[in-house]
Amino acid sequence: MDPLAVVEEQMGRIEIWPTSVITDMFHEELKVCVTSRVAAFMYGNGVNLSDVVKLYKACKASLRNVSETHMYGIIPCGIRGFLLGSVMCSTKT
Repeated sequence: MDPLAVVEEQMGRIEIWPTSVITDMFHEELKVCVTSRVAAFMYGNGVNLSDVVKLYKACKASLRNVSETHMYGIIPCGIRGFLLGSVMCSTKT
């Protein structure tokens, strides 16, 4: 099944997601601050980690060759950092 369809089943259509999350998923470079925002949003909406990894890889052409093992290391790090307040993201102007 399409990764986007799987996540939409869990938390609703992409059209209702915050624009910043959609931008982060498709356009922003993969770094802890970005994955923190996306991971916190997905985690807060009850999305399974494996589904987040599949969706992230499907949305970003640059990640197609990145192993899922590597992604499992980045995304949980983002969730922990966000929940602990150790990841500070600057706001975009």
